[in-house]
Amino acid sequence: RASISSSTCRCACGRTAAAKVILLTARGISADRLEGFAVGANEYVIKPFDTPELLARIGEVLARPGAAKQPA
Repeated sequence: RASISSSTCRCACGRTAAAKVILLTARGISADRLEGFAVGANEYVIKPFDTPELLARIGEVLARPGAAKQPA
């Protein structure tokens, strides 16, 4: 079964190697998280989420090698 998030992730990751994908979803079972990472997600955040944690994860993903540079 392909979920919307895995289809979206495949599309985004397939367009450019520099694309960084953070899945924000209510689907929190292990199989869903593993599927998300298998299709190329860089992070998987389960709702409800803590805003400071989400911001930290975004910052960490952007700091990884190959991440697109933030506009000045």
